[in-house]
Amino acid sequence: MQNKAETLLQQKLRPSLCALNADKPFDFSEKGYWMPRDIVLNEWVDTWLHAALNNGTYAATWKKHLE
Repeated sequence: MQNKAETLLQQKLRPSLCALNADKPFDFSEKGYWMPRDIVLNEWVDTWLHAALNNGTYAATWKKHLE
């Protein structure tokens, strides 16, 4: 589901575009984000993301913004 997020968001923001092959992307790639070198912050973000993926927060956000 995450693989097609960027193309679907751009399609929603710019109706003149269309997301091709969004359900069957060519390959898989993880997203990376720049963050300060802060171990405590990194652990907090990892914990938050893990919880969001498992408690429905991520799915609800996906539905709100991309469906």
